[in-house]
Amino acid sequence: MNAMILKGVKREYSVYLIMIAWLVTVMSVVISFSVKKVVAYDPFGDLIYQSSNTDFAKEISKVLESMNIAPGTMLHVVSDKPCFCDDMTNKYSEDLYERLEESGFTYKKAALIKGDQLSRYIVSTPTVITVGHDGKLKYLGPYATGLGCFTGDTDIEGIYAASIDNELPGPIVNAENVGCYCQG
Repeated sequence: MNAMILKGVKREYSVYLIMIAWLVTVMSVVISFSVKKVVAYDPFGDLIYQSSNTDFAKEISKVLESMNIAPGTMLHVVSDKPCFCDDMTNKYSEDLYERLEESGFTYKKAALIKGDQLSRYIVSTPTVITVGHDGKLKYLGPYATGLGCFTGDTDIEGIYAASIDNELPGPIVNAENVGCYCQG
């Protein structure tokens, strides 16, 4: 009888050890994947540098016009390749568009293709660009920051406010963030 109890105890410990090993492995993979995805939105400062040019808003407006982006549009820019981080902002994109739609905005989605005109300004996705009803660039940047974007901070309210504000002296270019962004 004691031998059977001893076998049962060994079997129970084996199950616990297997469960612990499985949990450690899964957590290691998740953490490793997440840490690799936390990058700078504008890693080389190109967007920040370009946005300091007094003609930046005019230049990007011309690019948007060539893409048939009309005044009163929210443009959701994603990578031309499948990317986990683009998928993570679908909820943010929907939430922002719901708010902007009430103010008469339309929604467009575009893939960022290396070598196209837009890629001259934007190196990371997901990116949101809003063009106000006055035809001026209002906001350009990411939806959120942080690990996987879904655990970070979002600024949907700020993006919305900037998009409908006709008193802003220029666009808000939000490029100094770290989070889950697709690059290249």
